[in-house]
Amino acid sequence: MYTAQQRHAEDKRQLMEEICHTAEEIRQTSERLCEMAATTQQMSRVAVQVSQVARQKRKETLNEDKKNV
Repeated sequence: MYTAQQRHAEDKRQLMEEICHTAEEIRQTSERLCEMAATTQQMSRVAVQVSQVARQKRKETLNEDKKNV
């Protein structure tokens, strides 16, 4: 049978375990969010490049159309 002091110590130990587990989950989530942010940044750069190429192709097509008219 636990004394009140032993129960308190066990409750405190369990709470510390839960806190450590939660901290580890937060660390892992933060790591995943950083990876996602990096991926999003790369995708954004690619989207800008695609947009620039599309704009250039449109200009070239318009110039070709003007020459053919």
